[in-house]
Amino acid sequence: MRSGSAPGRTLRSVVVSASMLCLLAGLALPAEVGVSSGKTLGTTQAAHALTRGHNRKVVHDATRGRCYLFWLKLDGSADPPDGMVYQFSGDGKRWSKPAATGFVGGGATAFDVIEDPPGFYALGLSEVTAAGASKYAVRRFDVNPDGSLLIGPPSVVFDSANQYDVHFYGSLVRDGQGAIWVAARVGDATPGTHAEVIRTTAPDSLSGWGPGACTGGGCNDAWANPYPRVSLEQGTIASRLLDLGARGVGLMTYNKRNGSPAAFGQILFSLNPTRAHGGWGDHVLLLTDQANQYDGANAEDSTRLDDRRFAALVDPRTGVIHVAYIGRDTRGVDSGILRTFTLSPPYSSLADKSAEQVLVPTEVDGVHMSIDTRADPSVIYLFYVDNQHPDYPIRMLENPGLGWEVLPRTITQGAGVRRYPQVPLAVSKNKILLAFEQDHTNQVTRALEYQIRVVKVKLH
Repeated sequence: MRSGSAPGRTLRSVVVSASMLCLLAGLALPAEVGVSSGKTLGTTQAAHALTRGHNRKVVHDATRGRCYLFWLKLDGSADPPDGMVYQFSGDGKRWSKPAATGFVGGGATAFDVIEDPPGFYALGLSEVTAAGASKYAVRRFDVNPDGSLLIGPPSVVFDSANQYDVHFYGSLVRDGQGAIWVAARVGDATPGTHAEVIRTTAPDSLSGWGPGACTGGGCNDAWANPYPRVSLEQGTIASRLLDLGARGVGLMTYNKRNGSPAAFGQILFSLNPTRAHGGWGDHVLLLTDQANQYDGANAEDSTRLDDRRFAALVDPRTGVIHVAYIGRDTRGVDSGILRTFTLSPPYSSLADKSAEQVLVPTEVDGVHMSIDTRADPSVIYLFYVDNQHPDYPIRMLENPGLGWEVLPRTITQGAGVRRYPQVPLAVSKNKILLAFEQDHTNQVTRALEYQIRVVKVKLH
């Protein structure tokens, strides 16, 4: 029996834990344990209400055991207005009504949430003009006794002048010294694309950013380039910040290369060992150039949806970074397959990267991961959408520290296309909340909409 497991449990009985978790204890489950069509929390016209795998939209109030889900509402109604909303639940069955977060629309890919008990930090668009200019900002969310969130004022980290000069596709992390870091895709007036990073000046404070304690438009030139000697192509740049403890702060970035089908996507890694604002660029690795590079269905792959990014998390016990990504799209058998690898300290060369493993040899989408740090070794749970099945079910794989299981477990059932699985970074007890979008046809207008659904998954 693994260290940390309860008496009488088998190897697969211990489930995910840590301080940032989604605890759903004592819940009634369907007769077929863990398989459900899900509970519908709302309907939106936003196709990207929960994307992407490099962001987190499900977080946990560890103090009171509530789970929070953040999603993009877009239906024209006024209460709450369109934009990022949140809902919370103490038991996974009864949910609050959607409430505004203070962040506007413009795509859930701009939105990221991290736990910092007794509250959260969130990154998103605080304003978007009709011309497409926007303000990218971080807010503090504190939890009121009734579960509602006290929405803090926006601390603007970029104030764009036009629709091209924007920061987007962001990631957020709080390091062990209390600094808040933001990474973003940058579109400049060329237009072009690259990645940039900025951090707070003082611990646990949003009053100033960068080396000069800037805010708003004053931060526009204060961001640091984590890949100063790497050319990233115009297109999707999706980054995930990682707190690596005493080893510094890491950044993993997906670079979708928009060239010919022979130009496959990349995943890069940059390490900031000093945690200084400008401490990037000396430790850069190209981890793979075999990643997916397309969005949406096309002649190469008619089953593709549009979330071919990556998921990454770090095991705080070992410093090992676990990565799952969806491989290149070709007309061959390796099209859209699910692959995984690890990157271990000191992250200095490709010798620190494990051999890659194919987890699912057929078409997949929308990968996301959680970790159990209570067990020793830690357990990794991986969720993905099965494109080869006509109903696009969400399936789960488990790595109990001894290697990935061979057969996936089906989590969802019922008709409909499912998209963008979202789970918390870590969970406790033996249940985890899975959120996803599902295609839905409005019975009045016959227009395509998207339902926001949640499923209580019982882990073995």
